[in-house]
Amino acid sequence: MNIQIKDADKNDKHKYFHDLFTGLAINVLKAQHDVFQLNNESEKGCWSLAQPNVKLLLPKEDAVLTRNLEVDLFQCLPIPIK
Repeated sequence: MNIQIKDADKNDKHKYFHDLFTGLAINVLKAQHDVFQLNNESEKGCWSLAQPNVKLLLPKEDAVLTRNLEVDLFQCLPIPIK
């Protein structure tokens, strides 16, 4: 892919790359959600969806506001040294 933006000023370049990466991020999130739905249909309740974000990003039509509890268990248990 050959991207030619050398004649654009700094603000135009920033907007171009912002729009490009926003579009890519939206497609990645949509793909993640679509795969989750397919897997969850074939094995109901065996799949979960996780993202390394403060907020879980979902399409508006599938996001249901409910009371939830989230607990991160990263580095909470000691790992024995061999």
